Amino acid sequence: MKRYVLAAAAALAVVAGFGAAAAPVEFGRLTETAADGVVRARAGIEANPVPVLVALGTFVLTLGLRKGRAKAAGLVLTPPADGAEPAVVRRAKARATRAQLIADQIGLEGRRKKMAGEVNQAEKDACYTEQAVADAERVLADKRKAHAAAADRLDDLADEQERVRAELAAIDAELKKLAELV
Repeated sequence: MKRYVLAAAAALAVVAGFGAAAAPVEFGRLTETAADGVVRARAGIEANPVPVLVALGTFVLTLGLRKGRAKAAGLVLTPPADGAEPAVVRRAKARATRAQLIADQIGLEGRRKKMAGEVNQAEKDACYTEQAVADAERVLADKRKAHAAAADRLDDLADEQERVRAELAAIDAELKKLAELV
């Protein structure tokens, strides 16, 4: 608690320092207004101190009660001199371990139940994809056969085209010879 109050006071001092450096005129007016507020509050407290005393008393009483509860709840177990754990600690650890094991067991059993459906679906997926791969391989083999046939046909047509060109060249040459004779 003291650390929080000191940290808040330090933060307020830093902010006040930045404010005084950044805008000295406005900071002066602000400090005058704050000083006037403090004087008015002090006058009000002097006129009627009961509400402030009740609030302060309630605050101090709350702090005292909380501190008392913390001390009462802070049961400190000291181990025996021989180094063995007290039986209470051993039983508490055993109960915590048992509870954790039961929680883990419940989680794993639920996962196992879900896994049965997931394994079944994965097996179906594997079968379907295997069948699709086999179909694709068959189609690919058919496409390769069709490609080979088309390539052979292309080679035959290229050969025939070359023969036709050669015959046309020969006919053209013969026609030129005949044209010279006539």
